Amino acid sequence: MPREDRRITFTNAELQEALVAHGMRTKSPFPNGKIVDLSPSQDGGGGLLLRIFDDRAGKNYSLALRPEFAAAALIQFCKGAGVPIPRRATKRLSIVGDNLCLQISLPEAVDRQTFLVQVVETTDA
Repeated sequence: MPREDRRITFTNAELQEALVAHGMRTKSPFPNGKIVDLSPSQDGGGGLLLRIFDDRAGKNYSLALRPEFAAAALIQFCKGAGVPIPRRATKRLSIVGDNLCLQISLPEAVDRQTFLVQVVETTDA
């Protein structure tokens, strides 16, 4: 049986737009500034570490982000943009180059409860 694998890549501006919108929906406001870099969190929890430049204050700061929050934001962003995301697919976040990607896999038989989200790789490309 064929298997579907897709990777949707988001620029830092698109990621920020998704996080701001999701933050407003969940009453978790995104801080002022612009995302300038992202990397896997070093705490072993599969999260993201964003480096944000606040031009008002003129300085960089870091923001730790749970993978579930980022994935929910990106999925809602895709819905708003008309990009279909299968509910029963396994979803993973990865960092490719300077961009965050949502990897979607539809194996031949998927448990309807499957929803795995964590940063699984960092590659340069």
